Amino acid sequence: MCYELDLKNPKTLNEKIQWLKIYDSTSLKTKYADKYLVRKHIKETIGEKYLIPLIAVYDKADDIDFDILPNQFVIKCNHGSGYVIIVRNKEELNKEEAIQKLNSWMSINYAFTYGLELHYKNIKPKILIEEYIENEKQEKNDLAENSGLYSYSFYCFNHKVKFLRIYKGSGNETKANCYDTNLNLLPFRIQRENLKKDYIPPKEEIYKMIKLSEKLAKDFTFVRADWFLLNNKDIKFGELTFTPYSGTMEFIPKEWDLKLGEVLKLN
Repeated sequence: MCYELDLKNPKTLNEKIQWLKIYDSTSLKTKYADKYLVRKHIKETIGEKYLIPLIAVYDKADDIDFDILPNQFVIKCNHGSGYVIIVRNKEELNKEEAIQKLNSWMSINYAFTYGLELHYKNIKPKILIEEYIENEKQEKNDLAENSGLYSYSFYCFNHKVKFLRIYKGSGNETKANCYDTNLNLLPFRIQRENLKKDYIPPKEEIYKMIKLSEKLAKDFTFVRADWFLLNNKDIKFGELTFTPYSGTMEFIPKEWDLKLGEVLKLN
């Protein structure tokens, strides 16, 4: 996305997200953007079974007792995006390097990192260690694109899911499809290339995630609810994101930025 913003009369989805960043960065958003505090809300609202089990919480990286941790786990900071270390084999983990990285992340106020995301400003940084989740290898006759762990993002406009994004991979290797709520493939992309054409969305579980997302979205004009789905059909909560890509999503074709902006109604 590259165009001059009109915050007096925002029309595109990105413009409206920018408007919300300035005029709607509430304390409730701060609470639910906090990856530690939001766990209580998830437990009380939809149930603890949707949470990835938490192993430990630390205020400082130097306090982490690696000896008590299992062989596989995930380290993440609660106060921003992308602050994640995935440990698939503890013996191969460079602990000093991990601590150095965590100390660097813990010193950052994420609100001022990628464009004034003020709801992050007052989050007290913590280090969470969660269980490592993954899918077991599927049978040979399953579609290759269906194996592995997928992420599911549900974009809620005025308390209702208007479209969803299913993606797989990490970094530059990530691919994603966008769908409407009837699971029709939409004619646009956000940043990434599409998944393979033979990908089949899990309809029943997605409809369940839509309901869960809308329950979590009831207090917000706009929010993205993220989930993981395992092969055994367990659904696990990822996070609530109020300003995806900090309001700089690259829509391909670009006219979808305006089309989706027309759907979102600002108070």
